[in-house]
Amino acid sequence: MRRQRKTKIIATLGPASSTPDMIAQLFEAGADLFRLNFSHGEPDDHRARIDAIRDLERRFDRPVGVLMDLQGPKLRLGEIEDDVWCEYDWLSLEFDDSMAFSWRDFRRITMSERRFFFHSIGASDVSHPDERSAGMFLVELAELIEELGLVRSAPVGQSYYRVRNQTVPPFEPTAAALGPPPARICLQSNRMNPPGIPMFYGAEDAPSAIAEARADEPVLARFQTEMPITLVDLAELPRIPGFFSSAPRRHLQGLSFLHQLTREMAEPVEQDNRVNVDYIPTQIVTEFFRDWSFSVGSPHGIRYVSALGSTAANVVLFAGPENVVDADASEDGAWLRLVEVEFP
Repeated sequence: MRRQRKTKIIATLGPASSTPDMIAQLFEAGADLFRLNFSHGEPDDHRARIDAIRDLERRFDRPVGVLMDLQGPKLRLGEIEDDVWCEYDWLSLEFDDSMAFSWRDFRRITMSERRFFFHSIGASDVSHPDERSAGMFLVELAELIEELGLVRSAPVGQSYYRVRNQTVPPFEPTAAALGPPPARICLQSNRMNPPGIPMFYGAEDAPSAIAEARADEPVLARFQTEMPITLVDLAELPRIPGFFSSAPRRHLQGLSFLHQLTREMAEPVEQDNRVNVDYIPTQIVTEFFRDWSFSVGSPHGIRYVSALGSTAANVVLFAGPENVVDADASEDGAWLRLVEVEFP
């Protein structure tokens, strides 16, 4: 019996295919080689199968191969304990992917489903690390920022630059005119604040402030901090550790997610008076951080990457008109003092 083909067919013999008749049927169906799994079975069982294969050789006058699959070395010391074999849950997503999906869901919920009472939406009856409600996402984001040491302090005397458009002469170069607007005329929707809630936006250098404002007749103001300012720093994230780094898995993947998040937050803000729905998620995140108790207390603002790709960063401070004073003012408790005005 000769087969005119080069491909060889291997058939594994097991409990249901070990009788001489079944082995013969497999051979006649095309099997050229029989595999014996020596991880299972007794020596006498394997000997009987080999004898049946050798009978086939004599019966059909054709060589039939035998592949003996030997088990590797095994060292058995006793019962296997109920120990952790894997340091992370392989049935869950990687932490950065998990947080990215939660951020996507958070954006969808706050942009198109709920605006104020959204905290329990997305909650699951099943306890799983990838199942987060919108409120749980905010908490985990704040905890991640704390873990990575991203709550930092700006010293007294830190300068921030702010530009206003000189549209109605004569322009008064005062803190009231150059600082955050009163709530009644705070009508613009920005990346971090909704209409009606004034905040102080500033840049860390003058060229960035001028470029960000895109003003026809710019007035450049330099403010200095009157007290230490605590910031959630999303502008100076550590580099993501390499694959062979000894950094904890959550640390590495948490940084990966935050780098992705800050890229989204750096998108340009459209300067108009309409409510920009795309900015609602970051407005909510900002308001959540404003009241969150980090280990150093609640922050005064957020430091974030400039939309212009500048090496300098921007800040948003939770400061209203009452927190900003003129150079010669003597009020106590001010956050910022106007120290210099230029007409570039």
